[in-house]
Amino acid sequence: MKENYKIEIKAVENEPDDIDWRLLEALNLEVNTEIFKAIKEHGHFASPASGIAVIRREFEELWEAFWKNPRSRYHVKTEAVQVAAMALTLIHDWFPVLDKDALTDLESLDSPYQQGCGESTP
Repeated sequence: MKENYKIEIKAVENEPDDIDWRLLEALNLEVNTEIFKAIKEHGHFASPASGIAVIRREFEELWEAFWKNPRSRYHVKTEAVQVAAMALTLIHDWFPVLDKDALTDLESLDSPYQQGCGESTP
């Protein structure tokens, strides 16, 4: 069941004046769409290591897209969205706790998605 969430963006101290909030909303939508597609196709990350491996692979694709053809802004942006999506998926799957003291021990880390889903560790 889908729930509707209303997220309130709180003002940040010394917030830059040149932020285009409509663009950020559109980018968030693109990143979220990529997250949903990736989870539907590949499942959740089975471990933090598998998530980091995927992020590394996506970053390497971004690097290659930029250095091979920096004029292809669409391709570079597409790869950057994929990096962001995988980073947020890792946070969602393994580090959703907001309390920094609860995130100190990776050995005792559990995820509801840990059993039999996602990619295996490299």
